Amino acid sequence: MELFARDLAQGKRVGEASSRLALQVDLAETNEILEIKSRHHKPLWSLIDEGERYSSEMTLYEGQDSQGQPSQMLAIMCEGKGTFHYTRQGIKVHWQKEGTGPEHYFQSMGLGFWLEQQGVPCIHANALAINDTAIGILAPSQTGKTTLTMALMKAGMAMMSDDMMAVHSIDNEYRVYPGWPLFRVWPDTAKAIEPNGAEYTKQAKGPEGKEQSKAEELPRVHSRFDKRVIDIGTRTDFDFCSTARPLKHLYLLERREIESSDATDNKQHNTVKIESIKPAHALMHLLQNSMLGGAYKALGIEQQRLTALAKLLEQVPLKKVSYSSGMQHLPSVAQAILADAS
Repeated sequence: MELFARDLAQGKRVGEASSRLALQVDLAETNEILEIKSRHHKPLWSLIDEGERYSSEMTLYEGQDSQGQPSQMLAIMCEGKGTFHYTRQGIKVHWQKEGTGPEHYFQSMGLGFWLEQQGVPCIHANALAINDTAIGILAPSQTGKTTLTMALMKAGMAMMSDDMMAVHSIDNEYRVYPGWPLFRVWPDTAKAIEPNGAEYTKQAKGPEGKEQSKAEELPRVHSRFDKRVIDIGTRTDFDFCSTARPLKHLYLLERREIESSDATDNKQHNTVKIESIKPAHALMHLLQNSMLGGAYKALGIEQQRLTALAKLLEQVPLKKVSYSSGMQHLPSVAQAILADAS
């Protein structure tokens, strides 16, 4: 919330420094219960996502604003509750103070809805900088994207964005722009991948006198969600890239589970395979790793987005990275990607 509020308080236009798109964002918070529904808007699309560790409901409405101009409204009902109003002037954020702040949702779905309708594809991926270029790491949720991203950062790459990568087509190339330097991880990931093995792995006494790791002392994404937030901007052992980079490589992760009968075959386990994916299959993978799910059809931009992603793959290849499951294999996977991207 601090980064989000600070940027808005300083009058920064989200996206203006990031691309040729200019976006004015206004934030209003309240202690009162927000009235989510509006008589000026009708439901266009909705999503209810029930997971083991969370529950969320999102609904997109379309209609008119108070001046009678066309507008859309994205309503969020999760650990954080509020709305994003999309108008020609920008985005107005109305949010309840109690619960998770709007920045958690703005940097993904909130901004994603606006960018996609400006012709900027948003991919469910982590973006990292290597030298003067950028790469994207794709993988389904809870299949290793975060842990490998941290291993790549340990190997020398710099973080650019967490969970969503917006790809801008500018001057005959594709560019990635940085988000906020915040990285969301599970406590076991923070403990296992910590670069110096010290800051988040030392044992400390918790409120009840029990030993707990420093990873467990990191701020939570929200009170009932065990995922933690690492502020890369305050760290000296990780780097954050604050300028745009041309996107040159996309990597799709395929983590292999180790069969018990092969547990002693270390050579096989350490094998990392990077291979190109045929364009038609690559396009399907990008569609499967989209941010907005079924909302593209409701918005009437399915064909537009399909064309944009096909053009992206003409310049930026998608490769599959196959490797064995296990934290001990991540350094070799990171080195293989580093060598391929260099």
